[in-house]
Amino acid sequence: MNKIMLQLEDGKEVDLMEVISKASVEQLEKAGFPMEGGKVNFSQLPGAVKTEAQEKSEKMAVAANFIKSMVLPEKMHAKYGVKAITTDSGSFGAAVPTELASAILEKKAKFSVLRSRAFAFELSGKFDLPTEDDGITGYWVGESDTSDANLVTESAPTLGHTALDDHYLAALVKVSWKLLNTSDFNIVNFVASLAGRKLAETEETAFIGGSGTGQPKGIRSETLQSVGQAGASLDYQDLVNLYFLLPAQYRANAVFITSSMGAKAITGLKDSTDRPIFQPGQPLDEIFRKPLLESADIPENLGNGQDTTEVYFGDPYYYWIKDGQSLQMATQDVIERLQTKILVYQAVDGKLTLPEAFVKLTGVKVEVAS
Repeated sequence: MNKIMLQLEDGKEVDLMEVISKASVEQLEKAGFPMEGGKVNFSQLPGAVKTEAQEKSEKMAVAANFIKSMVLPEKMHAKYGVKAITTDSGSFGAAVPTELASAILEKKAKFSVLRSRAFAFELSGKFDLPTEDDGITGYWVGESDTSDANLVTESAPTLGHTALDDHYLAALVKVSWKLLNTSDFNIVNFVASLAGRKLAETEETAFIGGSGTGQPKGIRSETLQSVGQAGASLDYQDLVNLYFLLPAQYRANAVFITSSMGAKAITGLKDSTDRPIFQPGQPLDEIFRKPLLESADIPENLGNGQDTTEVYFGDPYYYWIKDGQSLQMATQDVIERLQTKILVYQAVDGKLTLPEAFVKLTGVKVEVAS
C-alpha cells in the first residue's frame, strides 16, 4: 500500500493511508473526507496530497526540464514549458540534478564487475596512499649483557606510496529535438541509459586492463604472482594451485574473475570418471565457495594456442576507485540537423593498491580435438 503524505501547517507530515486504514466510514465522513461508495475519493483531496508515484514523477520531470533547458533554443523555452535554471555559463557546463545523476549511477552499477566490489571513495584532486615498504625487524633478547649477538639493532622503516589522480571519463550522446519534446521519461531514460552504459563499459575496461596512463590501471597491467596451466586443457588441480597461490589473509573475500571462455572451461571440468565436478544447476559461486565473475575485458586469444585466456583470483577490496569531479553535463546544438550533443563526464581513477592481493592462472585453454 503506497503512502500518501499530507503536509500540515506546522510543517509535519501525516500518512493519510495509515489514518484512513484505522478509521471507520462514519469517522471519515465526519472528518470531511470526500467519500464515494464508502471509500475515500483521493482525486478530490487537497493538492498538497501526493502519492509516491506522483512524487517520483515530479522528480523525473525536474530532470527532464533540466535537459530541455540545456539543449532547446532559448526562444522555445516558453512554448515547451521550460523553467529558468542557473547554469555555469563560463564553462558551458552545469551540475547534473540529483534525479538524473542517480539514474546514471544506477545504470552503471548494473554493468560493473569490479566497481560494486572494490573500495570506492570520493575525493577531487591527487591522492597519495602510503604503503608499507621496508619494515621493522624484531629480535629475541638474551640475558647476557656482553655479547653483541644479544643487541637490538635499530630499524629504519620506510613508506612507499600509490597515487590516484583525476582522469576524465566522458560519454557523448546526440539527441534529436523531436525526442526532447516528447515524454519526460523517454528523455531521462535515453540519456541515463546510453551515457550510463558507455561510462560503465569504458571504466570497467580500464579497471580490468587499463594502462594507468591517463586512465585507471587495471589488474591485468599489474605485476602479479602467477601459475601456468599444467596440461593441454584446464584441470581441477590448476584451480587448487591458483587458490593456494594467494596468501591466506586475502582469501576470505576473494573472487575468481575470468573471461566467458574461462568460465565455460571451469564449469565444464570433469573428474577421472568423466562426471562433472560442478553438478548441473550448481551456482557458479560454489568454486571453493567463492564467486566466479565473467569479464568481457579479459581476452581469449593471448597465446599461440587456441582460445588462450587467464583466470584471476583475489580480494577486490584492494582495488581502490577514486571518484573525483561529480557528474557534469555540457551541450552543443547541431542546428542544421535539429539535434543537440549532450556530453556527460566525470573524473575517476583506480588502482590495485596491494598487488599481492591478486594472483593469476595463465595459458588457460580448452583441449583441441585432433
